[in-house]
Amino acid sequence: MNIKKKFILGIIINLISIGVIYVTMNKYATEISANCIDCSYMQDVLINSISILLFPIIYVSSKFINNKNFFVLIVSLYAIINVFVGQIGIFNSRIGSWSSYSYTDIIIGVFLEQYFNLIMILVVFILTIKLWNIQTKFTDCNNAFFK
Repeated sequence: MNIKKKFILGIIINLISIGVIYVTMNKYATEISANCIDCSYMQDVLINSISILLFPIIYVSSKFINNKNFFVLIVSLYAIINVFVGQIGIFNSRIGSWSSYSYTDIIIGVFLEQYFNLIMILVVFILTIKLWNIQTKFTDCNNAFFK
């Protein structure tokens, strides 16, 4: 898989992640953000989505992981963790900062509220990466071997 495909895949996964955070946390859109009082909900989502940098993990994992299925799983889990961190950020800025939630309460509350969505999104990420037809070193070696 060349660097252009890796970069495009990273952008696609980032856009899906931002969309997922926006949709799954939309019920807090009317709440005021403690991080940025004048910010809209979309601005708050973008601020909390900045941590989603998948291109480096895609590039590094494609260099060192030879098993295609393991590569798909690693990238998908990394994307889900970033979505979860973004959801925690939205909940913390719009609900948790205005209340007496501890950070543990915030993590547990967001997980219990979003676990089904996270499972469904994991499936979406796996299917997206599989459909993108990622070729790792393992596939490239097999193609070179059979030529």
